[in-house]
Amino acid sequence: MSQYQAELIHSLQEFASFTQQQHTSTLEQRLLVKAINQILNPNTASSQTTATQTPFTGTADERARRITALQPQDALKRDDVKELLTACIDTRQTTKETWQELRGESWSSPDSVGRLAWEQLSQQWKMDSDARTVVIQMLDDSNAIICAAAALLLQQSKQFAENERKVAAQKIMTILCDEDLARRPLDPPDNSGKIRRLDDVLFETLRALAE
Repeated sequence: MSQYQAELIHSLQEFASFTQQQHTSTLEQRLLVKAINQILNPNTASSQTTATQTPFTGTADERARRITALQPQDALKRDDVKELLTACIDTRQTTKETWQELRGESWSSPDSVGRLAWEQLSQQWKMDSDARTVVIQMLDDSNAIICAAAALLLQQSKQFAENERKVAAQKIMTILCDEDLARRPLDPPDNSGKIRRLDDVLFETLRALAE
């Protein structure tokens, strides 16, 4: 770590400490301090799972085809779920030809792999036990988009056993009790603007799990 980075981290720590003592820190300030700290000193990042650190494999077109090849009638495996969830943060744009081929729209303009993956979350997927375990684990991911994507999969699937639903609900409650985690802003790749914060998705998922 350079001296410049160390000085920045020290200044951030002093700022965070001062605002906490004065009870003037806002959620936005705390999230900003946390994000800058993780950029400057990734070795001290949160102990949450970090699927986002896994590099994307293949081209955008190749990944887009893998995502759209997944079919709801076929039970998702562990790797399928990881691919689907992490693809939601893949901002790479497909070629126009591939996008039109996959969407069946000759007039449409290309968009990101993330949008294709996010749209897949609205389907009712079948999953094997390992895949369901991964979905629950991904609720702990440090990236709010992946956490929200896992929650949306939970909403759509009726296959989760009672004990799995309890574990998922407990994880969601833990997140909701932490303001900094629950109120993280969301910018889903569908560009709909309907979802503003992570807790919007988590409260809906709790209701679905209780049904």
